[in-house]
Amino acid sequence: VVWYISGYADGGNGYADEVKMVEHLMKDCQVSDVEEVVVISSVNSLNYVNTGMVNVYGQEKYDNEIDLCCAQNERLMKYLADKYDLKLILFRAPYIAKSVNDTNFLGKEFEAARSGVQYRAAYSRNQYIDFISMNNLVELLVAVSEEYMDLAGDYTVYSGFSHNYGELAKAVRKKVENFDMEFEDYTNHFDSDMLESAGRSLRKAYGFVATDDVIEQIPDLYT
Repeated sequence: VVWYISGYADGGNGYADEVKMVEHLMKDCQVSDVEEVVVISSVNSLNYVNTGMVNVYGQEKYDNEIDLCCAQNERLMKYLADKYDLKLILFRAPYIAKSVNDTNFLGKEFEAARSGVQYRAAYSRNQYIDFISMNNLVELLVAVSEEYMDLAGDYTVYSGFSHNYGELAKAVRKKVENFDMEFEDYTNHFDSDMLESAGRSLRKAYGFVATDDVIEQIPDLYT
């Protein structure tokens, strides 16, 4: 089994030359007779509007270039998996909460809070945001490693806890009272019904249910 964490995971902007990295990875897996490739990508690849009209990117319209690149990266992986006859399991994960990393999405936010620097959120106060704890993510990956049935496919990881950017700012202020978050006047396009359905699919496939409400745990995650 080969595990690959995309450069777009956890709000990343992608690795330099990630397309070439993916092409080399999938080709090497075929040459080495790898049976399974497990990928952690980002749920942001689903942040689009379905226009109903086919264009060069399909029917999806992305407001954010990084989200579009993330989606294209996933499509490339699926194409190469089919081309090289590889079993691909792709997880679209939300932001990951891990206190040891100050360069990920939450870590950058807390670094800004401690430094007294204003943090600019990508969307408006009432827009949806989701997290998964590192403990829950590890539980999911363990479940994948222990599963012997052919469950190749792509899955969206959904915590089941409904929160927004305003609640995130409030949670951070419990730790840093003078934290200043500025909200952009943008809307994301996540479909809550689709996310809930995706959560049920993941539960059916791997028996996975997220138990950690990260927003509630934020004051204790970063000391």
